[in-house]
Amino acid sequence: MNSSQDGNRTILATFISLFLGRVDELISLMQERFPELELVKEDCIETTWVESILLLGQLPNDTLDILLERSFRSPFFKSKSDYVKKPMPEIAFQGIWSQLLEEEGRTGTLNFVSYGGKMDEISETATPFPHRIGNLYKIIYIVAWQEEDNMESQIYISWIRKLYSYMSAFVSKSPREAYVNYRYLDIGMNDDGNTSYVQASVFGRKYFKKNFDRLVYVKTKTAPENFFKHEQSLSYVTEVPFVVVDLVHFRSVDIDVKNKIAWVQSGATLGIDGYFSGEGYGFLFQKYGLAVDNIIDAHLSMLMEELLTEIPWENICFGPFEEVDGVVLESSGMESKAGFCSSNCDGLSYVSKVPFVIVDLVNFRTVDVDVENKVAWVQSGAILGELYYKITEKSTILTFPAGVCHTVGIGGYFSGGGWGPLFRKYGLAADNIIDA
Repeated sequence: MNSSQDGNRTILATFISLFLGRVDELISLMQERFPELELVKEDCIETTWVESILLLGQLPNDTLDILLERSFRSPFFKSKSDYVKKPMPEIAFQGIWSQLLEEEGRTGTLNFVSYGGKMDEISETATPFPHRIGNLYKIIYIVAWQEEDNMESQIYISWIRKLYSYMSAFVSKSPREAYVNYRYLDIGMNDDGNTSYVQASVFGRKYFKKNFDRLVYVKTKTAPENFFKHEQSLSYVTEVPFVVVDLVHFRSVDIDVKNKIAWVQSGATLGIDGYFSGEGYGFLFQKYGLAVDNIIDAHLSMLMEELLTEIPWENICFGPFEEVDGVVLESSGMESKAGFCSSNCDGLSYVSKVPFVIVDLVNFRTVDVDVENKVAWVQSGAILGELYYKITEKSTILTFPAGVCHTVGIGGYFSGGGWGPLFRKYGLAADNIIDA
């Protein structure tokens, strides 16, 4: 922007917040907590929740019907994300300002989204979305351009990549975390549609941290043929590194002559566990049956229980994170893929080496709102704006804690966690899903 004093470009800092209450309550609170901002009543807009979505999303607010508009065009843009664990030093901001003042950065913005509240109360392993306690704020980097500048898009993309590289010293590390709904291929990708555990773990751990291995396990259980895939698909565990637990020291044999029984650990000679598991043929089988027929009890030792708790068997809340839901059809050697675009910031595509059919979920968009029980059933082809619109038809005081981009598809958006302006009070959209 241009300064009113001398016409030189300068930095504009804007504080935008959403307060659930009346303006007088907010002014009193801000005077106590953040007097430096010098907030006054004239700086505030009192509105309904659904109207705040239009304001925050920078949408025309003449009518709510725009929430039903699926083809609303926003500028072309490139975005990235970071998570900050420790306060950034002043020198970090000096470097940010210098890059924003570059010609290529004239349309660049950094959004600092404070964390805490409800997000600190939910375990990072409760759902696949791991960015919970320990984060001061998230940074969203955006650079935008109009259609007529598309020929020069690489200039803007190079600029945001340079800024992102500069920020590496001030943000989360090992891994450098990222929000999955702002996918970008710069942090890693699979080769030619083939998913590799080693390659996928590079970007997968940035998106999901320790939950990555659990999601790989789910992918292996639900889609071992890797039917749905794109440049950042999760892998399956045919290639995953593994640990061999040698049971050679688990070989105690305790014989109780009086009761004619024996306790035998599974590492005893001959490989008791494998031998018994294969039923255990012997010379006495015609008279007494197989070895397995004479086992009266079996249990895991405490040590083995501890080992097995490290293996992600069940209790995945939802996942894996693919922007695809629903239907699979196969006919005459053709592949079919169900799809609905979500936050597809890097133009990710679903790839196949054979011809395929896309099943568009656009007609699976019914939204049934139950005001009395404060729940709604939403089909995965609906967009976020349709959900808000249907809720507002039934109630002016109820809403759902999700984002302000009204054209994103419910299926992909919720699968990525679903960040929105109410997340510090109510958590993510995914945290408020009670059935699927």
